[in-house]
Amino acid sequence: MYGFTLYYLLLIIFLIFMHKSVMGYSKILFRKRVRHEEHFKHAAKQFFEYLANRNMPDWEISNTLAKYYVTTKAVEIAKEGN
Repeated sequence: MYGFTLYYLLLIIFLIFMHKSVMGYSKILFRKRVRHEEHFKHAAKQFFEYLANRNMPDWEISNTLAKYYVTTKAVEIAKEGN
């Protein structure tokens, strides 16, 4: 009987501890969160800088080509289905 009660007591203490740590973690994340408009502003500024200076990093070029391939292939497959 005591083992069963002790198990539930330890489980409750663990859940309270986890709740406090998770809630504290989410509060930290919420404070440091960047809003959509701020992120878009940063991304657009970086893109226009790459465009104006023609200094896009190699990893960005390969990522852009991969995105282009995936989207054009998806359009091609979608058109075949119709």
